[in-house]
Amino acid sequence: MTDSSARRLFNNDLGAVAKLVSVLRSPVLLLLLLPFLANGPALLRVWDTNPAMFFSAMRVGGRRSLPGYPTSDPNIGFTSQAVGRFSADEWLHGAIPWWDHYAGVGLPLTSEVFMGNLFLPFVLLMHFFQGVLYLQIVMQMVAGLATYALLRQIGLGRFASVSGAALFELNGSMAVLGGVVANTLAFLPLLLFGIERAWRLAKERRRGGWIWIPISLAYSLYAGFPEVAYLDGLLGLAWAIYRFSEDSAARWGFARKVIGGGITGILLSAPVLWPFVALFKESLMGGHGGSGFSKIGQLPAGLPIVLFPYIYGPIYAFSDFDPSNQLDTVVSRAGGYLSVTMLFLMVLSLVKTSRKQGLRWLLSGWIMACWAKTWNVPGISVLINLIPMVKQAAFFRYAPPCWEIAACILVALALDDWRQGDALAGFGLLAAQCATVLISAAALLAGLPIMQSLWHAVRLYHVFFWAHLSWTALTMTGVAVLYALGPGRDRAALLGGWLIFDGMLMYSVPSLSGLLGRPELDLRSVSYLHERLGDSYRF
Repeated sequence: MTDSSARRLFNNDLGAVAKLVSVLRSPVLLLLLLPFLANGPALLRVWDTNPAMFFSAMRVGGRRSLPGYPTSDPNIGFTSQAVGRFSADEWLHGAIPWWDHYAGVGLPLTSEVFMGNLFLPFVLLMHFFQGVLYLQIVMQMVAGLATYALLRQIGLGRFASVSGAALFELNGSMAVLGGVVANTLAFLPLLLFGIERAWRLAKERRRGGWIWIPISLAYSLYAGFPEVAYLDGLLGLAWAIYRFSEDSAARWGFARKVIGGGITGILLSAPVLWPFVALFKESLMGGHGGSGFSKIGQLPAGLPIVLFPYIYGPIYAFSDFDPSNQLDTVVSRAGGYLSVTMLFLMVLSLVKTSRKQGLRWLLSGWIMACWAKTWNVPGISVLINLIPMVKQAAFFRYAPPCWEIAACILVALALDDWRQGDALAGFGLLAAQCATVLISAAALLAGLPIMQSLWHAVRLYHVFFWAHLSWTALTMTGVAVLYALGPGRDRAALLGGWLIFDGMLMYSVPSLSGLLGRPELDLRSVSYLHERLGDSYRF
C-alpha cells in the first residue's frame, strides 16, 4: 500500500468519525433516545405496563405501584395486542392476515381497519411479548423526527424545533391512549411536512416535495385508526388551503402537488380502504351510525384534564369515589392534554405575532374550533358537524392529536421568537402570565365538585392534588423567569431541557400504575383448551 492510499484511507476514516460525532451532537440523537428514556422503567420491567397483564384476566402475581391503569383504552389489550400478535405471526409464517378465523364464524380482518394488520413492517414488532411498548417507542421516534423536519421546514431554529418535536413526541395522546391511536398520529407531522415542502418547492418553481404526502396518508390508514387519520387529514387540508391562499404565483403548482399526493395516497391505501368500505356498508355501526356522535361531547368537568391531566388522580384510580358518576365518563372521553406551561408559551406566541402571523392564527383557530366541538359549544359545533363524517367520529376522544401538534408548533414559534431576541418583556410578559393563570383557574373551577368529592373520600388524593399543582406552578414560574432573562446559550439549554423534562414527567405518570413484582400470565386454561380443541377453525 502506498503512502498516498494509506493517507486517503486515514482521511476517510477520520471523516467517518467526524460524521459520527456530528450525529451524536445533533437533535436527531435526542429525539431517538427520548422515547427510551420516557419508557425506560417499563422497558426494563421495573414496573410492567403490558396490556395483557391488565385486560386478559389471566395475570398471576404482581402488585400495583399506584392505583389506576396505564391507559384509558382497554382495546389496546382486547384487540390491538391480541390481533396484532396474530397478524405478526401470520406475516412471519408467510401468510397474509386477511381473515380472522377466531371471531365467531370468521370475519374479514382487513375490513376491521383498526387492527392495523397490514401496517408493515411495524406490525411485526407485535410478535414480541412487549410488542405494544416497542411499537409505541418506534412511533414516538417517527413523530419526533417528522415534527423536527416540519419545524425546520417552516424556518424555525434548531433549539425551537427540537423542543417542539420533543413535546409532540411525548404528547398527551401518546400518554393516555397509546396503541393504534399512537400509530396513526405519528404520521400527522409527516403529512404537514409534505404539504409544507410541496409549497416551498412550488414557490421556487422546482419539482418534487409532494412524495411525503402519499406516504404519510397511506401509513396513517394502514396504522389502523380511521377516525384519527380522518381528523388529522382535516388539519392537513386546512394547512394546504392556507398555503394555497397565501401565494398566488405558486398557487396552481402547489395545488397539483397536493392533489396528486392525496390521490396517490388513497391509491396506495386501496388494500385496506376497499375492504373497509365494503364492510362498512353492511355493518351495524352502533354509535357511529346515523347522527353518531354529533351531540355527544366531553363533560364540563373534563376541562381541567386539558391543562392538569392528573388532577383527578391516575387514570380511573378514584372513579368509584365520585358520587356523580361523571369521572368515569370524563376520563373515557379524554384523548389528550397540554400543560399550563405550554398554554403560557402559546399565549406568548399569539401576542407576539411579528413573524408568520397567518400560521399562528390558523393554528390557534384550529385549536379553538376543536375545543368548541369537543365541548359542543352551540353554533360552532353545529357548523363543524356539517363537515362530512365528523358526526360519525368520537371527536372528543380522537381529535386531540391534531390540536396537540398545533399547540406544539405554537410553542416552538414562541421559543424561536425568544431565541432571536424578539420576545415580550415587562408588562406584556406579566399580562400573558395573568391570562394563563386565569384560564387555568377557570378550567379548575369546572371540575371543583368532583375534586371536592375525592378530597373528602380518598386520603391519597390529597397527595396527587398538591403534587400536580405544585409542580405546575414551579414549572411555569421557572419558564417565565428564564423567558424574562432573555436568550442565551445556557439559558436556552436550561429552558428547553426544563420543558422536555416536564413533558416526559407528564407522559410517564400513567406508567406509574404498572405492576411491580414481575407478574406472569397463567395460561393453563388456554393450554387445556388448545390440547383438546386444537385450532378450532381448521376443520
